[in-house]
Amino acid sequence: MKINIANTAIIKTWLSGQRWLIWVTSGMMIALGLSVLYSLFFNSPDIEIFHRQLIYIVLGLLLSFVIGNYDYRILRRIVPFIVLISLGLMLFVLIGGITIHGTTGWLNFKLFSFQPVEIAKFATILTLATFFSRYHNLLYSWKVLLVSFLIPLPFAALTFFQPDLGSTVALYGIWIGFILASSVSRERKVALVCACLLLVVLGWFFLLKDYQKARMSTFINPEKDPKGIGYNTLQSITAIGSGGILGKGLGYGSQSQLNFLPEAHNDFIFAVLAEESGWIGSIIFLSIAGFFFFSIINTAQISRDNFGYFLAIGIFWFFLIHLTLNVGMNLGLLPVIGLPLPFVSAGGTNLFVSFLFVGILQSIAKLGIKKI
Repeated sequence: MKINIANTAIIKTWLSGQRWLIWVTSGMMIALGLSVLYSLFFNSPDIEIFHRQLIYIVLGLLLSFVIGNYDYRILRRIVPFIVLISLGLMLFVLIGGITIHGTTGWLNFKLFSFQPVEIAKFATILTLATFFSRYHNLLYSWKVLLVSFLIPLPFAALTFFQPDLGSTVALYGIWIGFILASSVSRERKVALVCACLLLVVLGWFFLLKDYQKARMSTFINPEKDPKGIGYNTLQSITAIGSGGILGKGLGYGSQSQLNFLPEAHNDFIFAVLAEESGWIGSIIFLSIAGFFFFSIINTAQISRDNFGYFLAIGIFWFFLIHLTLNVGMNLGLLPVIGLPLPFVSAGGTNLFVSFLFVGILQSIAKLGIKKI
C-alpha cells in the first residue's frame, strides 16, 4: 500500500510538472514572438503593433488564469449558446465586415477589431468534443460519423465565402483530428480521409476561382510569377535561407527590415524568426512547440472524462494545424493560405482563443490530477 501511495505521489508530481510545462512552453513562444515583433518595429511608426500585442498578451493571460480555475465541464451546458453566437457573428461579418487582402473576415469596432472565424474554431472544437464524448461508443455507425462530419459544415461554409481558405482547411482538419483520435476502426479512418481528399479535388474543380487555384498551386513553382502570386513565397524562402545557421541577429534581417517580406508581423513571422535567429533559433522554437504538444497529449490522457479528453484533443489539433500550415507556407512547402503562427503572430483574436485553450487545458489537467 505504501508503494502505491508513493507511486501516486510521483505521478501527481510529474503531472503537475506537465501543467507547468504548458505555461512555460507557451510563455517561451510568446517571448520569442514579442522579440521578433520588437525587432520589426522598434524604429518604426508601426511600433504600436508591438504595444497592442503586449496589451493582448496581458489580457489573454488574465483570461487564461480565470478559465483555468473553473471546471471545464461547465462548457458542455453552454454549447448551443456559443454555437448560435458564433454563427451570428459569422453571418454578420459577411454582411458588414471589413475586407483586408481580399478577405471579408473582420468586425471593426471603435476600440478593437476581431475575427469571428477564431470564435467559430472554438465553437467547432467544443461541439465536436461534446458529440464525440456522447457517442464514442456508436462511432462504428456511418450515420453517426456523417453527423459528426456535418458539425463543422456551417462554420466552414461561411468561412469559405469570406473567402478564408486557411481557416476552412483548419476547421475540417480539426474534424479529421477527432476522427484519428477516436475509436473509429482503422479501415473507416482511411476511408474518411480518402473521402475528404476526394472532396478537396471536387472543390478544386467546382468551387475555387481561378485566382484561388493560382494561389494554391504557386508554391510548387513560385518562380513562374516572381513579382505576382509567387512573390510572398519567394521572399519568405529567401529570408529563411539568408539567416543561415546562426541568423543575422534581432533587427538585422535584410528581407524583413527593408520590407521585402510581406505580412512579416503576421503570416510570415516565422521567416523573420528564421532570418534573425537562423536555423538554430528555428529548431529551438519548434522544439519548444514540440514540448507544448507533448504536454497537451499528456493532459488529454489524464482527463477526468471523455469530454475533457476530446476537448484536449481538439485543442491539440487546433495548435498543430496552425503551426504546420504556417511554417509550411513560410518554407514554401505548402500553399500560402494565411494562418497565424500560434502565440507568435501579431493579432488579438487568435491570441485570445489560444489563451482560452491554455486555460481550458489547465482546468482539464487540474481536475484530472485530483482523481488520481
